[in-house]
Amino acid sequence: MEALWEDARLPMIEKNFHPTISFLRRALNHGHNVPKNFVVCERGAYLLNPDYRYDIDTERFEERVRSARGRKGGGQVAEALADYESAFAVYRGPFMEEQYDGWAEPLRGRYEELYLAALKEAAGLHLEKRDAAAAVDCLQRLIRRDSLHEEASALLMQALGASGNRAAIEREYDRLVTALHDELGKLPLPATRRAYDEALSAGKSRSSRGRSRGLEPSPG
Repeated sequence: MEALWEDARLPMIEKNFHPTISFLRRALNHGHNVPKNFVVCERGAYLLNPDYRYDIDTERFEERVRSARGRKGGGQVAEALADYESAFAVYRGPFMEEQYDGWAEPLRGRYEELYLAALKEAAGLHLEKRDAAAAVDCLQRLIRRDSLHEEASALLMQALGASGNRAAIEREYDRLVTALHDELGKLPLPATRRAYDEALSAGKSRSSRGRSRGLEPSPG
């Protein structure tokens, strides 16, 4: 009642409550040829009818991440990555983004944390497969949501180094330095600086190899 009608007087709430339940039932029945009683009342409490199965996006998201982690642990890399991508497709944004009640905020934080962790895990698998471009995509999505995530930034620089993109490594490190300074008033960790230096070195080596291959005479 607080979520829907806030400070409305009790007679007004009582007048609107049952029509709202009816509207909810009609909405849930949309697309069903045979109407189903999805919302039931038992002992004075309203609940989703347990006789039916429901496709709830938050549950599907968690299930896909659990499956991906299980397959990752079992060495099924391709299957794990497919599960991660299924989970990412379900996660369209923060849970109940404009709902600021106490019950919603912990769940929003929990799902966001799980999403970011899954992006990092998927990026790690892509790096194991030497698919730097896919790893970069995952890590950039992560950093767009958490610009101060140093571990993700270090992994991103590693992936960029594997693809030989030294300019992008420089841009990412500069971005991180600025973000940390502006938000927290601090510098990157020594481990992040080492990751940056190693990525630049790897990127230079890869670029040199690419130029050498380009100078090889063609057959004939």
